[in-house]
Amino acid sequence: MTAIQKAYSRFGRMMYKDEIYRVPGITYADICDRLHVDQKALDEIIFEEMGMKGSEILYSFQKLLNL
Repeated sequence: MTAIQKAYSRFGRMMYKDEIYRVPGITYADICDRLHVDQKALDEIIFEEMGMKGSEILYSFQKLLNL
């Protein structure tokens, strides 16, 4: 597993298990900083796997919960 694939996996855990989207003011850039990964690189794999950018996924979770 490559470093970017590991970051993608950790991003999933942060969203689903850790519910990082609930952190007030959290941004996709903040999440990438915590993962120590380039936003564009992570976006490429997220888009390839899910058809959305990471920021869109984060916003979708927040919007669903009215955060």
